[in-house]
Amino acid sequence: METVVLLVLSLVVLVLFLIYRHGTRTHGTLEKLGIPVIKPYPFVGSYLTPWTKYTAVEDQRNAKRFGAVWGQYDGLVPYVYVASVELAKCVMIKDFEYFQDRPVSMMDYEYARDMLDFLKGEQWKQVRSLFSKTVSSGSKLKAMMTTVKKCTEDGFKRLDAKLEKENELVIQDELFGPIVLDAMSQFSFGIKIPMEDKSNPFLQHVNIFTAGDYETPAWKAAFRLIFKPGSEFEMIVPAFKFMNEVMRKSIKERRISGGSKGDIVDIMVDAIDNKVPTKEFRDLNITEDIIVTQGAELLMASYGTTAAVLSFCTYYLVRYPDIMERVVCEVEDEEELTYESAQRLPLLEAVMYEALRLTPFIPRHIRTCTRDWERDGVRIPAGTNVVISASTLQMDPGEFPEPESFQPDRWLADGGRKLGQYHWMPFGLGPRACLGTRLATLEVKYILASFLKRYRVSTCSKSRLEVKPGLSLLADFYSIWIKVEKR
Repeated sequence: METVVLLVLSLVVLVLFLIYRHGTRTHGTLEKLGIPVIKPYPFVGSYLTPWTKYTAVEDQRNAKRFGAVWGQYDGLVPYVYVASVELAKCVMIKDFEYFQDRPVSMMDYEYARDMLDFLKGEQWKQVRSLFSKTVSSGSKLKAMMTTVKKCTEDGFKRLDAKLEKENELVIQDELFGPIVLDAMSQFSFGIKIPMEDKSNPFLQHVNIFTAGDYETPAWKAAFRLIFKPGSEFEMIVPAFKFMNEVMRKSIKERRISGGSKGDIVDIMVDAIDNKVPTKEFRDLNITEDIIVTQGAELLMASYGTTAAVLSFCTYYLVRYPDIMERVVCEVEDEEELTYESAQRLPLLEAVMYEALRLTPFIPRHIRTCTRDWERDGVRIPAGTNVVISASTLQMDPGEFPEPESFQPDRWLADGGRKLGQYHWMPFGLGPRACLGTRLATLEVKYILASFLKRYRVSTCSKSRLEVKPGLSLLADFYSIWIKVEKR
């Protein structure tokens, strides 16, 4: 009997040991590199309750604790964190050839691997080059101003109707979001969406891109993140499928019409007809499916983020009425808002820079090391994921005195253009920086200037700018309420 008991106990111990070994099999990887590490737990990694933490707060705390470099485990995946501007420059610019890829595993769902953000190497380079001029050249952006202006005017008409009933609004959902979506659906898909029709299938599928999974408990969402990375994004797969079908229809109609609008649809028609059949694209496996998917990604990447930036800027302006008064004077000095006059709003642009410094919607930038790399005593093997803590660098008191305070004038002082050249990175840095930075900046400045010309804004009892808890690549914020009145 004793022999049986001992055997059972031995088996239990062995099973528990094997489970432990399985749940810690990658732990120690970073320690062997001499990188200080946040102590990991079996299976779950360095944080037992990641849904209760705040990304920016944790990164800044760890930077004070460990210095420029530290490591942590998300489940079983090791990550090297960087909070040094010199190392960030190496990863994102100087030694870009070692860090040119992003890990698709963090958003590994159908369509994700075809998105520009997660294409790799030469495939990424060729696809990016197809779209870069359309969303960044001055002539293309200037041509788009007519659409942005009309969408802004339509948005104000909808706002005027709302103000007849109430004047306290969630400005991202009820004003800025629809304006940006209206403009981007025309630019990306070549179609005009009836924004008032909430039953419209396009609107319903677009909303899936920005809708949070509020019905899932935080602990369950964290469990999926650890044990099945990417599964939390499965809900948006039908939206991608729908958007791709819309894009294919737009491409077909553009071929029939034979017209040219200088938009994303034109780029896709040319790429599919003249680039995809070439040996170069075939060798890189750049297919029609990859080209078509970029329309949905561009819409997904620009819709929520651009509207969020507009909301952040408005929030800071109502919190600092003296600065808002100066901005209003600046925009009112421009008799007519055009592409050219939007370039002449330095204070408004400074407000955007400072708002994004304090509240980056992407507090972390992730790269994958593709070849063994070493510099200044830091060694990173191929295959290791590297995280640049943008939120930490943007709060560096050496670069930004009194970093907690909102001071847009710091961007207007002598050397303002060079301020934060490598510390400020809400859109990323280097070759992998956001493709639509110039487009987003133009939209923010034009829409916000037009808004301030027409409306008075102030705080209300529900006004706040607060990030939701949860350690993630993208920051998620609670709704921003603002009081709006016609001038």
